[in-house]
Amino acid sequence: MSSKHASTASQVPEAHPTAKLNGGSPNRERAWDRLSKPDPVSKRLGWLLVIASTTAVVVLGLFIFILDSVSVQVDNGPVALGQAYLNNDVNFRISPPINWTVDDHFGDASVAIKGPQERGMSPLILVAMEIAPGRLQSYLEEHKRRLSRQDPTLQWLSDEDTWIDGCHVERLEYECDVEVQEGKPKVRVHALQYIFDNKPRFYRVTCFVSATLYERYRAKFQACAESFARTPLVTPFPSQLK
Repeated sequence: MSSKHASTASQVPEAHPTAKLNGGSPNRERAWDRLSKPDPVSKRLGWLLVIASTTAVVVLGLFIFILDSVSVQVDNGPVALGQAYLNNDVNFRISPPINWTVDDHFGDASVAIKGPQERGMSPLILVAMEIAPGRLQSYLEEHKRRLSRQDPTLQWLSDEDTWIDGCHVERLEYECDVEVQEGKPKVRVHALQYIFDNKPRFYRVTCFVSATLYERYRAKFQACAESFARTPLVTPFPSQLK
C-alpha cells in the first residue's frame, strides 16, 4: 500500500460493527447510540428523586402515627349524658354519655356502656354489684389485694374518698396490661374505678380505655360514673313470688 493510501486509511475511524448490516454510516450509528443510552447524570438524578420521595412518604406516615398516639384531644366542655339506664335487678340507675351503647348482657357485669371504636382498647364502662361483709375500708383492702394477685402488671396510681348519692365512695385509678385481641400484643390500659358503699352491697363502676387515650375520655368517665344512683328496693307482688 502506498504511503498516500496508508495516510488516508489512518485518518478513517474504525467502522462500527453494525454499519454494513444496517446500511448506515458509522457516524449515524454513533449518534443513535448517544440518543438511546440514558445520560448517567439524568439516571442518578432520577434515582435520587425516587429515594427522596419514598423517604418523605415514610417520614410523613411515621409523624402522623406518633402524633395520633401521643397527642390527645381533650374536650373540656360540658359532657352530654343520655337517657338513664335503670336496673331493677340490683337497684341502680346510671346515665351513659350520649351516643354510647348500653349492653346489659356483658359477662358478669350488670351492664356495660361502650364508647366509640378506638385503636387499642375502646372506652368501656362496667357496673357490677357484690355482696360482702365489713365496711368500705376492709372491702377495699381485699379488693386491691385480689386485683394485684390476678395481674402482676397492675400499678396503682391514686386512691381518694368522696361522697356520691349519699354513699361513701372510694375513687381508684390504676393501669395494667390487657390482651384486647387474641394473639396481639397486650395494651396498656388506664382504669378509673368508683366503689360505692351500700352495706352489705358494694357497687363498682369501672371505666377502661387505652392509657394513651385516657385524658380524652376522663371527663366522660367521671360524668357517667358520678351519675350513678341507687334506686329503692322493689318488693314483688305476691303473684310474682314462687
